[in-house]
Amino acid sequence: MSLRDLITADAGTVFLRTDDFAESCTFLPKTGGERPVIASCEQETKLIELDGETKLIDELWVHCLRDKDHATYGGIDRPEIGDQLLRGATADPEQRPYGFTGDIEHTDAASWDLRFERAALHRVGREHVQK
Repeated sequence: MSLRDLITADAGTVFLRTDDFAESCTFLPKTGGERPVIASCEQETKLIELDGETKLIDELWVHCLRDKDHATYGGIDRPEIGDQLLRGATADPEQRPYGFTGDIEHTDAASWDLRFERAALHRVGREHVQK
């Protein structure tokens, strides 16, 4: 068994178990289609001031495998700006997707952490608008 196989197996048995840390998500590549991915997700809401406007951003860090063809966990092999992620096993048309920001942290031979985000609330003056 190769080192990559050992790391992938460890990631699956520890971090990508849906009984513990992980959840089923739906990955929507910008090239089209959708596929299931098991990922460990950490969401944080941030307030950002930009050009006199205040934006509330839902930031989602996703820990997943780099192997899109992995039979058990799926994965994201080459993330690109324009790719999207939905939390949940199936795409729900009412759910707003998170868009990939291009930020990648902690990579190893088998997995990585990817940053996705979506606007939660947009405030102009005293009005709040959901986007």
